[in-house]
Amino acid sequence: MTKDRLKEEIGLFKLLMTIAMAIITSMVSWLWNNYQTASISDVVIIILSLIIFSAITFFLFIKIDHKI
Repeated sequence: MTKDRLKEEIGLFKLLMTIAMAIITSMVSWLWNNYQTASISDVVIIILSLIIFSAITFFLFIKIDHKI
């Protein structure tokens, strides 16, 4: 694999990880501001989404670490 191709892949994974972190941050913020008025189903969906996006972020971090 060429050096440029590797840099492009790492850059793409960093971009995706940044987007996932922004989504996690916004979901935590929403949950923090609306936990008293949100229904149980909304809270469960947000928590499950947080788990999924956290796993995606961890996977991307590991993938970047192995590429470097």
